[in-house]
Amino acid sequence: MRLNDLACFNPAAPVDSPVLLDKFVTLLDRSTTVGVNTDVMEFSLDSTDFNTPWHLTLDFNPNRGINLDDNGFLKYKITITDPSRYFDQVKLSNTSTITNGLYTLATSFWDPTYTTQSLTTILNTPPSPDGISVSSLNAQTLYVREDWNVQATSNGVIDNIQNTFGQRSSEVPAPLPLFGVGVAFGMARKLRLRIRTAQRG
Repeated sequence: MRLNDLACFNPAAPVDSPVLLDKFVTLLDRSTTVGVNTDVMEFSLDSTDFNTPWHLTLDFNPNRGINLDDNGFLKYKITITDPSRYFDQVKLSNTSTITNGLYTLATSFWDPTYTTQSLTTILNTPPSPDGISVSSLNAQTLYVREDWNVQATSNGVIDNIQNTFGQRSSEVPAPLPLFGVGVAFGMARKLRLRIRTAQRG
């Protein structure tokens, strides 16, 4: 832990990150190309990012794509402990100097058994982030798989891969109680009666 809003942990599965407010990350699996003693996972809260403030970053050390083909994956889950909150959107971005498009990043969202792919977003050309809505899943836990593939002939390197997450409240306007509906109709009827009486007089 470096700051009160940043949790850094070694990507050795399975491991839980420290809890940040009402969220934590559990690393589930990784390819052997994720360096346990060199690469770092960072789970942070960015209060300046209003739409997707929760950030999960895989920071490569050394950077990927230096004159060799490089590919790998990372599986993790991110959980909201507040029962009134649900995930709303996810974005995929990266820090890269590659400009010829010879790499692929992908984020897939799965069920807990990794048998059914729910949503996928792919980013081929930096640096614009690619985002999707996950609101319809009504999920308080997202199972995520990151994949990357960098070709040896790419003209740069990837420094990190980042997912950012947004949430929504489960609160919806409560229906008007039947008693309240009856009172409202009764008052409207009295008002109409007064208008008619005034018009006749």
